[in-house]
Parts: sequence; structure tokens; C-alpha cells
Amino acid sequence: MKVLKFVFATIACLMLSKPVLAEGMPAVGGPSGTQSTGLAPCRVGYLDASAVAPAPLGEKGNAAALRVRGVAVIDRKECDAEMSFGIEVLKGAARLGDTSALIRLEKMRLAKSPHAPSLGEIVSIEHSRAKVLNDRVSAWRLTKRIESGEATLLTREDYIDLLKI
Repeated sequence: MKVLKFVFATIACLMLSKPVLAEGMPAVGGPSGTQSTGLAPCRVGYLDASAVAPAPLGEKGNAAALRVRGVAVIDRKECDAEMSFGIEVLKGAARLGDTSALIRLEKMRLAKSPHAPSLGEIVSIEHSRAKVLNDRVSAWRLTKRIESGEATLLTREDYIDLLKI
């Protein structure tokens, strides 16, 4: 569990140190030909990290607190960098065991939102939840994904391990 907390703390620090787009820079997907979100680029310093800083790791309910902060950032729909940051916060909450965050990410993926995580990212989150947290729901979802052919990166040994959870 301490290893998971250390990994999450490292990820949270990296997320908080993300550079913010300067005014006048193109939004994600603009000139490169990918899907445009229609959101404006962020102003310099606009993404206030203190507004979404994670709660201390020892605090009870940290995953739920992260989900609430991630959803608050996403619901503002201010700019591309902020949306990406909100998605990363939701991914962190889902990895820590917040099922509501995982459901929200899956709904965004199915709705094909521009910043939504890919199927591979969802499978990765579910796999880490099943292995680290012994989450039976994630293990069941992964076995169904393997049976349907969605989770092609997982091996037969992974499938057998998931059935044991």
C-alpha cells in the first residue's frame, strides 16, 4: 500500500507541474488535423494548481476528494489544458479505488469526448485496481473485456489471475 501511495504522490506532483498554454497558442487538435474541442487555450498562469491539489495521502476519502476536484475542473470546461488536467485527476482517483471516477471516465470514452481516455487506459486502470486493490468488479469487467476481445493486451495468464480474485 505504501508503494501505491508513493506512486500516486509522484504522479500527483508531475500533474501539478504541467506547463500551461500561453495566450495565443493553438488549442489541442487545432492545426495538427486531430479533433478540435472548441475550447480556448489557457491564459498563462490560468490553471491554478492549488484549486485541485490532492488531499494529503493519509487522509481518509482521498480518492473521493480527488474525484470531486477532477469533476469540478472538467465541468468548468475552460480550456484544453485544464480539461486534460481534470481527466488525469480522475484517472488518479480511479486508480486509488474510486468507482464513480472509473464510471465517469468510461462514460466519457463511450461518448467519444475529445479528452476521454482510450480503451487501453481504461483497461490499464482496471487491471491495476484488480491487482493492487483486489477489486472484484474491475476483475469481472476485465474478464468480460478479454472474452469479448476488447482487452487484447492482456494474456491468458492475466485472465486466469483475474478469475482467482
